[in-house]
Amino acid sequence: MKQTRKNTLSEISESEALAILNRLCEEDKKVAKRIEEIRIELLKAVDVESVSESVFSDLEAIDIFDDVYDSSGRTRYGYVEPCERAWEVFEETLEPYMDELKKIKRLKIQSDEYCRGIIKGLKKFKEGATTEYSELVEDAPDEFIETVFDEWKKGRKKKEIEKMKKFIEDCGEQDD
Repeated sequence: MKQTRKNTLSEISESEALAILNRLCEEDKKVAKRIEEIRIELLKAVDVESVSESVFSDLEAIDIFDDVYDSSGRTRYGYVEPCERAWEVFEETLEPYMDELKKIKRLKIQSDEYCRGIIKGLKKFKEGATTEYSELVEDAPDEFIETVFDEWKKGRKKKEIEKMKKFIEDCGEQDD
């Protein structure tokens, strides 16, 4: 019986796991509370380097041919410039990070660290990317750093904002 249970658990898809968690939460408020506690613990364990590496890797993984050129040019709706499409792909790639930053901010936990991780990953991509794609979006990292910073600073005190500005200025220099 144990072997069957173990095999069943290892075969659960994400959507099935979510459905199971939802059902457990509905059936038992203690379980729901514990799940919430675990989620907050996981969110508190933000590692700047891990976030940075994830951002950099996701951007480096963009394939200029599959992700940009194949979906640009003449389309049924008109013409899409490759540079325009490259920027769209850049934003689409970073959208989950922005969503996570907003979520962490709402929960008031570790948003400083998460913001630093995104910014550091963007700086790393700007300074160290070696792909053809990076040439199409060479100004995108700086613009997106501003977007991340603007989102993060909402509701922040002046002292916190100045501290993050200093981090942004020093970020690229620290890695040299």
